[in-house]
Amino acid sequence: MNSTAGTPIASKSVTWVSPGDITTSTESAVSAALERATQGGHWDTLEIDLRAARLVDSKGLNVIVSVIRKAGERGCRVRLVAPQTSVRRILAFTRIDRHAEVVDAGGRPV
Repeated sequence: MNSTAGTPIASKSVTWVSPGDITTSTESAVSAALERATQGGHWDTLEIDLRAARLVDSKGLNVIVSVIRKAGERGCRVRLVAPQTSVRRILAFTRIDRHAEVVDAGGRPV
């Protein structure tokens, strides 16, 4: 729980599970799915489960960066959950991992 001026505020997470790679061919579907997942209601953390994504290309990175930016504008954070080694390397190389928390399936930082 977060606390503001002594008043407890419950945290709420929204989770979106990637069905596979996030690439040029899936960019519009992924963007639309993430938009639907984050519409309405109050949430403070968006978890993007990347277990099934073996590849994230430049268009996929743009989708992730856009989501991180929009979440930041709302005062929310993004957690990238369980990316495969190849995706984790891309996140580190592009420094996206400095703007979103990257965690394993158990929620531990990687």
